[in-house]
Amino acid sequence: TGQIIKWYGVNQDITDQKQAEEKLKHLVNEKEILLIELQHRVKNNLNIISSLLHLGIDKIADEKSRGIFSDAISRIHSMSHIYGQLYSSKDLEKFDLNYYIRNLANSIFRTYKINQNKNRLIIDVDNIGFDLKKMIPVGLILNELITNSLKYAYPGDGGGEIRVSIKKSGEQVLLQVSDAGIGMPDDYNISGSSSVGLMLVSILAKQIHGEMSIAGRGGVAVSVKFP
Repeated sequence: TGQIIKWYGVNQDITDQKQAEEKLKHLVNEKEILLIELQHRVKNNLNIISSLLHLGIDKIADEKSRGIFSDAISRIHSMSHIYGQLYSSKDLEKFDLNYYIRNLANSIFRTYKINQNKNRLIIDVDNIGFDLKKMIPVGLILNELITNSLKYAYPGDGGGEIRVSIKKSGEQVLLQVSDAGIGMPDDYNISGSSSVGLMLVSILAKQIHGEMSIAGRGGVAVSVKFP
């Protein structure tokens, strides 16, 4: 008739299992808190180093030496922005590249006293998740390439567009920074160049198992392709 006559069941004590799960959750939360705290401390230490360099740069009369200090400050800011953004993010795995690049560009404008009204940054980036190990060299590569374009593409009182593109194609990422400035000499060779910035980009590209290429006619376009 569909009426239940008896119930049969088995009880199993899973107290130990639940306690182990709770302990594991606690450890994961603890490690996340420690990671966030570490990022915050690294950012603060980088800012202290940057401030100390700023104090020193005001006392340097030689223009070439001042440039070396400015380059160092810019590279420190690049890393500091990464840690700062990770610290303020609720999800450590989500990193807003567009926001980071705009922050980085504003920092470069300030460091080198570049007129923002005469240079326009055009950003076209895919939503790509990088881990911290890869994000640091990617951030430094962006810093060097954007800095080079802002400093050298449009000399004098001129200005123009600087394009930043990061696109995913299959299992590869293509990062490119380009401008329509004065370009490079036809006989340019990175190995014989005194440009520390492009040499650094080449080294960083190898660190992330990537390849760098340069096109120098009708402006400059530097590309880094990596997995």
